[in-house]
Amino acid sequence: ALVPLLTQTLNSQQSTRQLLLDRQFKDLHIPKTLGGFTFTVEKAYADSNRIIVGMTTTKPQNHPYDDAHFLYSTMKTQDGQILPMMNEEGLLDKGTETSVYSFDASNIQGSFDELRVAMTLDTLSVLQLNSVLPQEANGTTPQTYMVKGSLTFYFSVPFHHGRILDTPQSETAGGRTITLAKVIVSPSETQVFIQGIDVKKEGAFFIGTLSVEGHDYSVTNLSL
Repeated sequence: ALVPLLTQTLNSQQSTRQLLLDRQFKDLHIPKTLGGFTFTVEKAYADSNRIIVGMTTTKPQNHPYDDAHFLYSTMKTQDGQILPMMNEEGLLDKGTETSVYSFDASNIQGSFDELRVAMTLDTLSVLQLNSVLPQEANGTTPQTYMVKGSLTFYFSVPFHHGRILDTPQSETAGGRTITLAKVIVSPSETQVFIQGIDVKKEGAFFIGTLSVEGHDYSVTNLSL
């Protein structure tokens, strides 16, 4: 029941739900094992904004675990470019688990139809139910233990080029000039890059609305 649970995870977000409906994900099914757990990259999708990877987890037989996740995750392209991780979503149901990783592809350049990447997951953290494990010197609780090691998944995925506006536009208000530096529109999402204010330093915030063909859309994520 792992793949249906992954479908449920992908359906939990509007953007990935639409990609799933449009059959844009490439089926991969690449399994690797660490600490008795089997992690399988099931599906992947790539465009000018995001690389999205869907993974399932199978636990060891009779293992009373509640959650197993990696502390570090990185992705690198065939040219050695490192893609920052954006977020991870997941579902846990009766000992089965799925994860959806998103990596930032906004700085990928070039004209190509397929992208080759390597996704590395490092240091497995396992929360175990009814655990009687002793307290570890590194501070892990009796309910949690770590599995050292890493897994690297190599795969290629069709790359969907988005529409990119990179001609800066500036507006001045309240003595401050704000520049719309770049906009990337792709099937997975729209990213807007703004320059001219240090949000962290100055304590300011934005309330944004994107209007497209007469329809207004609220900003769902602000990365600082």
